[in-house]
Amino acid sequence: MNSIGKANNYDEIVKNIRIIGCALSIGTSVIVQFLYWFFKDNHNFTMSKIATLSLANAMFSLSLILPYNNQIDLICQIQSFLINTFQLTQYFASCVLCYCTFISIIKKNHLEKHKTFYRIFFFLIEMGLPISLSSIVLYTKAYGDSGGYCWLDVKSNLKRIFIQKLSLNIFACLWFLLLLNIFFIVKIHVI
Repeated sequence: MNSIGKANNYDEIVKNIRIIGCALSIGTSVIVQFLYWFFKDNHNFTMSKIATLSLANAMFSLSLILPYNNQIDLICQIQSFLINTFQLTQYFASCVLCYCTFISIIKKNHLEKHKTFYRIFFFLIEMGLPISLSSIVLYTKAYGDSGGYCWLDVKSNLKRIFIQKLSLNIFACLWFLLLLNIFFIVKIHVI
């Protein structure tokens, strides 16, 4: 088998693993959504955040298994935008979930009393912020072929410099969110 045949075989293996992983992720999200809507009596603010996180996970997985087509720019841009948006939504939703758990332990019924304000505020954090950040990347035309699927274009030198700076900012944001989640978890266990 020549090197081209090995490369194609490797790409197929990676594609199949990605499809299986995404299918498992979507299946788990469907179960969480079913349980959330089936047990309506147990709805509280934290449970709604878990449902949001589950839905974002399902949408992220669906965007990863969209048909790969780097020849049609619009399809590639849509896939890239969806991947970026729902990936960021998962990060922000997990942070909001930790915060909700923290607040519900510190101040009993605080979230339920101010439900309308927190629903709007958290929606803006969970969806508004990722859509805004993903739109900035879309505006700069940094989405494109990433090899195997569309996300951040790795071919253009100018785009590569932008992507490196963007990824540093995203990873700094992710580390901040991770540390914030750890802070909330430690505070919950200390109480």
